[in-house]
Amino acid sequence: MTLQRGELQEDKLTDISQGGIYTICCFVSDCPCERKTSPCPRGFFSLFIQAVNGIELAKRHNVPYYVDFGNHKYLYTDPNKAEQNFWNYYFENTGVGSYNLNNAKFVRNSLYEVYPFRRWSRRHFLKMYHSVVSQLKFSETLEKHFDEKRLFYESHKILGVQIRRTDHGQEVEQVGLNVFLKLIDRKLSKFDYLFVATDDNKVIDLLSQRYGSKLIYNKAVRSSSDEAVHSNLKITNRYELGQEALIDCYCLSLCKHSILIQSNISYAALLFNPKLSYTLLEKAGFMQRLKRKVRFWLDEIRIRVSF
Repeated sequence: MTLQRGELQEDKLTDISQGGIYTICCFVSDCPCERKTSPCPRGFFSLFIQAVNGIELAKRHNVPYYVDFGNHKYLYTDPNKAEQNFWNYYFENTGVGSYNLNNAKFVRNSLYEVYPFRRWSRRHFLKMYHSVVSQLKFSETLEKHFDEKRLFYESHKILGVQIRRTDHGQEVEQVGLNVFLKLIDRKLSKFDYLFVATDDNKVIDLLSQRYGSKLIYNKAVRSSSDEAVHSNLKITNRYELGQEALIDCYCLSLCKHSILIQSNISYAALLFNPKLSYTLLEKAGFMQRLKRKVRFWLDEIRIRVSF
């Protein structure tokens, strides 16, 4: 039987119809993490996008669901908290209704069903926003942070940029800092501030020297080496790491225009705001860039019509 991405198998639908709950998690039988040592090595937004995909899938089939990032140890599992499901640090698990989790039959996702494959499509972003992201219920603490950021960003014209360094070069070929700087220099005069989301202290130092008081950024733990922040197990406040990532992503989504890259946090910013005006920087061959630009232009035309 050929598995189709984003579809539930009949045997799972049968189990759910008999009282099961569709459960979204990592460390399942078809996941590479299961063959590695603990904890699950995936970053916050890789898991966030998986959760969004899983919730959309469950809603499409009208079945109860539960996001369970507590079935195993994750990099965002906070040792100082009794709650081990880190999803519950930031979001309410609203998909279980009146089900008793103590007696529930968990029907775990296949990674293939919900794998966080990035589709850079306005139609897709709109669909996921309306069906899932706009209906997420945040914790009171996170909602308060979001409200404060929203007030500031709505009253200023802000250019956003994500500059991911550390281990990002292991995933995709990195765009040179000079490319970011040239694009920022060209655009910044039309904006009040430049917001940067980055995991690298050296980037903060460079942009601070170059743009001075025009630069704004959130307080966050950052790296001064090639080690990704989320992989540094010496950092014990894992709850704060996840919250900092979410706030950075949300701020990118609030900007009047954002310079994005091929990363999960950039992608998630468009899930938070499908209308976001953005430029995608990436290393690619001429034909690949041309095809992407054509798709982007067509996408922009369709989105303007739909708005």
